[in-house]
Amino acid sequence: MPLFKGLRRRYDLDLQFSYRSLGLVWAGVALHLLLDYATTRGVPLFFPFQSMRYSADLFYQIEPMVLVSTILILVGLLYSRPAIYRKKNLFIVFLIFLMLVGGIRMEGKMAAEEEFAGMNASIYPMPGLFSWAALQEEGDSYLISSYDLVNGTASSGQAFPRLTAPSQIKEAEEALNAAEGLSPVKIFRWRAYAVAVNASLSGNGSWYIEYYDPLVRAQRDGSWSFLRPPFRRYGSLRVAVQGGIARMAE
Repeated sequence: MPLFKGLRRRYDLDLQFSYRSLGLVWAGVALHLLLDYATTRGVPLFFPFQSMRYSADLFYQIEPMVLVSTILILVGLLYSRPAIYRKKNLFIVFLIFLMLVGGIRMEGKMAAEEEFAGMNASIYPMPGLFSWAALQEEGDSYLISSYDLVNGTASSGQAFPRLTAPSQIKEAEEALNAAEGLSPVKIFRWRAYAVAVNASLSGNGSWYIEYYDPLVRAQRDGSWSFLRPPFRRYGSLRVAVQGGIARMAE
């Protein structure tokens, strides 16, 4: 194919399979899984036998500094086409930088865990390199607090009710049971840090149920970082239930 041949000439692609190239591919896959394991979303290591996600909760799902440095290095490799020894040196510098960021993250997590010790809190990294969040379950609410490693201070918590529903609790439970059978709801529960629910009854007898992640909402509404979720519905989904039939709503 002309396009493929052009790419091969431009970037000097080596299509010969060897033990070395296969080893590099497997090393890349293993490194990818390791980095995913270090993020807040984690990886289902034993899927499809087990759907549980495992995570070190060390890096934010998109670590800004690591992302920017990776893009700069890739641009340099593609356009400057340095010699082999320079590529190796650049890779070593990147690994040192990654270890430095990881060290800062580890220090921040340990400090946050010490700050919230005894409070039954789960600690998660936020987009800012020194920012952390604590997720606590207190009765019928989730409590989200933030911790700043530089200042060594924790902010007051933001409370989110686990379930907000009108007085017709029986009808609300029936609507929730119908909504829970939808695949998107199951996937949302699987991916979310925590799940809070808002159930409301409309005039025509339909129920509108919003599932949202309180940690993501606190991040969106707060001022922890310039990197906030760009979409209003990020970290949430809505379900409409009428006559016992549930469907996804806009």
